[in-house]
Amino acid sequence: MSSNNVHLLFSQSAAGSMKVGLSGAGLRYESEVLSFNDLFSIGPLWKLETPEGQENRHNWLAERIVDYEFFYYANWEHRIEQMTATLTAISDDKSITIWCGSNAHEQIGLRFALYLLRNRTAPIGVVNVTDSLEREPSDPLYMESKFPLSMNVVYSKEIARFITQNKDKIHALSMEDRHRHEQDWLELSEQESVLRLWENNHIDHVPEDYFDQALLDLIGQLRVEDNRQYVLAGKIIGEALTRWSQLRSDTLLEYRIQQLIAQGRLEFLEMPEMSGMQYRYAVKLKA
Repeated sequence: MSSNNVHLLFSQSAAGSMKVGLSGAGLRYESEVLSFNDLFSIGPLWKLETPEGQENRHNWLAERIVDYEFFYYANWEHRIEQMTATLTAISDDKSITIWCGSNAHEQIGLRFALYLLRNRTAPIGVVNVTDSLEREPSDPLYMESKFPLSMNVVYSKEIARFITQNKDKIHALSMEDRHRHEQDWLELSEQESVLRLWENNHIDHVPEDYFDQALLDLIGQLRVEDNRQYVLAGKIIGEALTRWSQLRSDTLLEYRIQQLIAQGRLEFLEMPEMSGMQYRYAVKLKA
């Protein structure tokens, strides 16, 4: 298959939607879809463009995130070190379009990718779907969000429609903007933070326990609503992801719940009869 157009995304889910969308637009066989399998809003970014920084990030995530090692080794072609080699090997005769939304993960990924592509002389296109993809009121997805915050919530039919009807919205970044994003990455790469949010078009570095009090408040609220002493961890995580649009990581939430248990701020109850790791235990506020 000869691919003249490269589309870069920052999750495998979004990459799957992109492939189907390109098929719907009749462009699948001339397009290559690449994706990172990571979440740049959490974990260390320090020197991530180097093997040392990549090892540091890997070790931090492996110590904290459930099943991280399994997914890491099962998706080797999407790992940072492999994606670095893949991106830098793209020839200038191929077009590159980077797809993202207005959220910390994809905005950081955009800056990282542009830094890796800093020696490319050919244009690089960027589509921010939050700015470019406005849903019609008649669209069933309109009630979810008028402007999608992430590529993860953009459906394949929306991608196909956008590609066929809105090519004029796929802009090549100016060299000035590319250099600015590259500099942004270098500044991010010097930070030691492990949790980041996107606020007012800016990446904010926040403490690792930033969501802890909100989690405790949510657990108290769900306990009252359900009239139960304990609340399933899976329900807490699902509600949090629904309510907090900038937080897209169920694994980070589970890690913080486990930390709150270890700190003695939550009590837990094992529920081995339930299926799924997040549903095998429930928690309540420490009396």
